Amino acid sequence: DGYTFEWSRVGIEKGTTGDITVIGTWSPKDYYIEYDVDLSRPNHISYRPTNPAIYAAGTEIIFDKYEADGYKFEWIPAKIDKNTTGNLTVKGIWTPIQYNINYVVWERTENPNVTKYDVEHPVVFAQAKHYGYEVTWNIASTVGCIGDITVTASYKCVDSLIKCYNWDTGIYEIKNLFDLNELHNVDTKGKIFHVDVDYRGGIWTGLPNFYGTLTGSVRYVRIIPDISNSVYGFIIINSGRIIDFELDCTVEVRGKSVGYMYVGAICGFNGGEMIRCTAKSSNPILYTMPNGQTIETGILNTVDQSAYIGGLVGSGGDIKDCKNYLDIYCIGGAGGIGYSLSGEISNCHNYGTLRYYSTYEVSKEVGGIAARFDDGTMTDCNNYGNILFVNEEAISSNRFNPYIGGIIGTYYTDYAYVENCKNYGTIDKGVLTQEQAYYVRDLFGDEYSDPYH
Repeated sequence: DGYTFEWSRVGIEKGTTGDITVIGTWSPKDYYIEYDVDLSRPNHISYRPTNPAIYAAGTEIIFDKYEADGYKFEWIPAKIDKNTTGNLTVKGIWTPIQYNINYVVWERTENPNVTKYDVEHPVVFAQAKHYGYEVTWNIASTVGCIGDITVTASYKCVDSLIKCYNWDTGIYEIKNLFDLNELHNVDTKGKIFHVDVDYRGGIWTGLPNFYGTLTGSVRYVRIIPDISNSVYGFIIINSGRIIDFELDCTVEVRGKSVGYMYVGAICGFNGGEMIRCTAKSSNPILYTMPNGQTIETGILNTVDQSAYIGGLVGSGGDIKDCKNYLDIYCIGGAGGIGYSLSGEISNCHNYGTLRYYSTYEVSKEVGGIAARFDDGTMTDCNNYGNILFVNEEAISSNRFNPYIGGIIGTYYTDYAYVENCKNYGTIDKGVLTQEQAYYVRDLFGDEYSDPYH
């Protein structure tokens, strides 16, 4: 196979005499080579070989290879050996080379990207995640890259409290007033904050909205409500969870609000949860009452009868296992736990003294637990604080009828349910006449319906 054969003479003619020598000659056949290769697959071919289009039987040829960035090239078959015969089709195979991607990132960075790439499957780098930081890459993709590459992450801090973050527990540990103030500038949603701070940094500005979880203790806090707000407190609006938290503070209303304002030491409005929270004052306000007696009080309101005071919250609900030790002096309504409560209120106790002074002949509500309880369930709540009407002069109007109750000042709906709540404090009616004190009662000042229904 692969050869043609010929004798040096095709025969012997008549008349030929003598010995003769006939030589046989083998001649290799020529065969065609067809090259089947897709030259459009690589973006750039750096070397183009010149391989023969014809080969002769009995020869050996090793096919020269194409070269292109990012590819390995092979011919099938790779060569012609001496035993090969016949016309051939040689197939060219491009194989993308797999390159390594090395990432330079901080510890605890969540990197979703792959560690290999090739020129036919470029990688567009997805954003990595690192708690408290925005992560960007020094290149956006592997497009245009050849060979092993190193991709470096850059970090921009988007959480100014990240230095307080405990990576083992997942809790922000706040231990100084500067970091406590920084709570105003961070997104609190989904975060847990444990605070242990002596706050001696002047007047505290209430946190506008809180969506995280707060635990711990803050001490020596002075709160002066911003009268432009309708609610105010250490936290203005709580939409998160306040658990095992103690606030040592004073609250002083110094201006008249435009409309109504609900003030609580821990929060103005509680739309989240409060569990095992305590408010107290180790450095109370000294105030001399109109009768000349000087008292110590944790919350003081002598200027705004439209400011409604709660020991823990101005308004809201879902409060459990909480205590108030703040004494309250007010010319508006007040409640030992909260002014206007709703939802589930359970096992909450007031130990603070409530002093009510009226500068206007306008009836207000005062309650050992709540000034008002509109709807929900109140169970196992006790008042141990005394309630005093402290005007030194009689009020002439018989239409002045404050609603004062050892547990609740007043409530207006059939949806309020009270169970096992007791008043252990005393109620001093002061100069109120019997008619004016008609709604001054041991448990409930004004009852729309029986709360024990």
